[in-house]
Amino acid sequence: MAILTIALDNQSLIVWTGSRQEIPMKYSSKYPLKPFQDSDPSKLRRVIAEYPLATVISQTKDFPLVSQIPLIYHPTDNALRGHVDRNNPHCDELRKGENIYCIFNGPNHYISPSIYPDTQYPGWNYVAVHVEGRVRAFEDKNKLTDLLLETASHNEPEDSGYNLSPSQENFHRLVQYILGFEIEISDIRGVLKLAQDKGPKHAGLAKDHLSKVVQQDISDFLEAMLS
Repeated sequence: MAILTIALDNQSLIVWTGSRQEIPMKYSSKYPLKPFQDSDPSKLRRVIAEYPLATVISQTKDFPLVSQIPLIYHPTDNALRGHVDRNNPHCDELRKGENIYCIFNGPNHYISPSIYPDTQYPGWNYVAVHVEGRVRAFEDKNKLTDLLLETASHNEPEDSGYNLSPSQENFHRLVQYILGFEIEISDIRGVLKLAQDKGPKHAGLAKDHLSKVVQQDISDFLEAMLS
């Protein structure tokens, strides 16, 4: 897979593994702006944990192949793990063991200049984490079972009363229909565009506005999508 960004002044990221590991950061020298670049491991880890649905991109011979897949970060081996339906055409690319690119998108929204006390331009604030690494597919049923249980446990609301179990009806048939994979991270970077370039006061106003608008009721939108 082609590298989508370039290195910046030998900047490096200290990965949150059991041992210290430096990974070169790949920011362009001009974009994103430095105030929006972030390599804080705790922030990047939190984005992945709270917004686990990743856009996973592989480069085929003719075109990029894209899937939306929830992933879980494993700090002990600095890797992401996930699974896909075996009917997904991405399976062929995952089995090749090549480089892969993932984007985790956090909250985002249009920011109106009306929230500021002075004249500003419209903007779009967002949180994203970009990850690149080499992928390894696996089909071991025990590993797939563990992955399914872990994925459900990670995302299931604590008060739901539900726990996925291998004893659930047709569980082992489900395992037969999926392909597991692991991405060994070689590069990770955060892009946190939250009006930091405008100063603390304006960033605070933008933060409050973004927090408000992302909680809007979307029931009408979802109803339209289902009709």
